[in-house]
Amino acid sequence: MGAIRKKISELTPSTAFNGLWTIGVDALNRSVRVSLQYIADTIASLKSGVETAIGNADKAATRANTAAQNADKSRAAIEANEQTRQSNERDRLSNEQTRNGNETTRINNEKARKQAEQARAKAESDRVTEHATLKKNAEDATKAANDAANSVDASKKAAAEATKAANDAATNANNAATTANNSAKEADKQAGRAKEQANNPPKMGENGNWWRWDETAKKYVDTGVLAKGGVLYPSFIVDESDMHLIMYYQDQIAENQFVLDNETGHLKFIYQ
Repeated sequence: MGAIRKKISELTPSTAFNGLWTIGVDALNRSVRVSLQYIADTIASLKSGVETAIGNADKAATRANTAAQNADKSRAAIEANEQTRQSNERDRLSNEQTRNGNETTRINNEKARKQAEQARAKAESDRVTEHATLKKNAEDATKAANDAANSVDASKKAAAEATKAANDAATNANNAATTANNSAKEADKQAGRAKEQANNPPKMGENGNWWRWDETAKKYVDTGVLAKGGVLYPSFIVDESDMHLIMYYQDQIAENQFVLDNETGHLKFIYQ
């Protein structure tokens, strides 16, 4: 019986490659059969590899873009830094010029300072020399002044001693004169009293009592003492040749009734 021929369109369709084969020629030009599943797996593997490669390429492109962006940023930063560096360099050069100018000024100032220091040292040396001269002159003047002061002090001391001696002598003379004047006044007073008593001696009154002269009242007053034998009260006279006061009495009673105070020169009457 002959083979039954069918059209391809009449064949049962297959939705999988497993178990399906095709024919082909290999690299040696030999006829071979090839599993469609192998081809499908190979294509899937290649597709996966391509997709992986594409993904890796995309990632690489992304990284490249990021790197490019970073490079751009870095380049911009480098350019900015370069501009900053150039600006800093210009500032450095300007500062260096300023520093050079300051250094020149410092050198000039140092020269001026050294000159001023030399002038100061010379002035100090001159001052020390002048001070030594002035000090010696002052010491000489002080010594001369001290010598003069000592001489003046000695003269003042001698003058003071002489003045004191003169003052003491004058004081003693004044005291002696005062004492003499007081004594003379007291003597005159006592002489006057004695003369008054002598001119007005005690007398017997009409009532038989002794009457005495009252110096204050300037009259005779009754003593209340009965007059009896002898002269009870003494009588006084002043010797004008020597101003001595002389008392006359006739009994011992009158002698004890009058006492002379040696300190004051007063004649005291002691009434009995």
